[in-house]
This record gives sequence, C-alpha cells and structure tokens, in this order.
Amino acid sequence: MAIVEQTNPRIVPETAILPSGHTIDVPGGAISEWCGTVVIPNHTVTQVVDTLVSSPRLPPANEVIESRILVRQGDTLKTYMKLTRHVLITATYDTEHDVRYERLSPELATSRSVSTRIQEIGGDDRGFMWRLNSYWRYQQAGHDVRIDVHSLTLSRRCPGRCVRLPCPSSSASDGSRCVAR
Repeated sequence: MAIVEQTNPRIVPETAILPSGHTIDVPGGAISEWCGTVVIPNHTVTQVVDTLVSSPRLPPANEVIESRILVRQGDTLKTYMKLTRHVLITATYDTEHDVRYERLSPELATSRSVSTRIQEIGGDDRGFMWRLNSYWRYQQAGHDVRIDVHSLTLSRRCPGRCVRLPCPSSSASDGSRCVAR
C-alpha cells in the first residue's frame, strides 16, 4: 500500500489508544479482543480509504504469508489471506473475509472485516481460530488520519496447561499469545 509503506505510520501517545488486549472465556471457547491505533501523517480520510479500496493488494502484515483481493465491488471487497500464527506451535490458515468500507463524511469512515471461511492447513482443524473479525475507524485529526482498530478472535480454549495472555507486542493480530503455566 503506497500510503502505509511511504508514510511511516506511528503511534501518537497523546491521541492514541495504546495497544491493549484481553481474553474472555466463553462456553467451549475464548474470545480474544485487541485494540490499537496508528496515525497516518499528512493524509486525508478520503485518500486513505480510496487507497485501501482501490489498491491491487492488501496492506502488509506480520502474520500474512499471502493475500489477494478476490472480488471488488464499490467499497466492498472479498479478500483471501493465508495467515500463520506461532505461539507455542505454528498454525497456518486459508481465510476469506468480507470487508465493507462506509464513508460517513469526508472526515470520518469505518470498515469491518468479517471472516467467512477459516481453514487450518495441514490436517485436522485444531480450533485455534474459528472466527476473526475486525472493526476500523478512520478519523481526520488535523493534517493526519487516526486509525483505530478493534479485533475479535474466537477460538477454543488453550490446550492443556496453558493460559492465553493478552499481549499487544506479540505478532498476533488479536494481540494474544499462549504461554505454559
């Protein structure tokens, strides 16, 4: 992505939500929640959203091995991503997502990415990731664009003697990692 790659996005402590996360146990699984903020300097919301919608590829990310846009229709995309996650073990997934951008005003837009297919590669699905949804807000902040993300991942509980800890510094997009007790 030209805007992301060329502008050096940054966390701005005085205006940003510092990355944070936690996990909520639910019957038969766990929901990992992660929130964070990045600022794109010297751009408008319209420029950022136009670039995200019209770019021939998805923005780079730590866990993404491969990605492509399957369908583009106005401000709606269907995307494919091959994701890898390494905690105590490595799991790789073929995933598809419906992504919808909504332009509320020239200074404010939102988007949501909802997983429609998640398949673990290389054998049986171990249940480490059942759903992955993220919700984004793009807001003009002076000459910059503040981007807030709220990510939710549904998975089975950590196996055996593990506990899932929220960790914004981990490479996981949901900000969690599993560590031995």
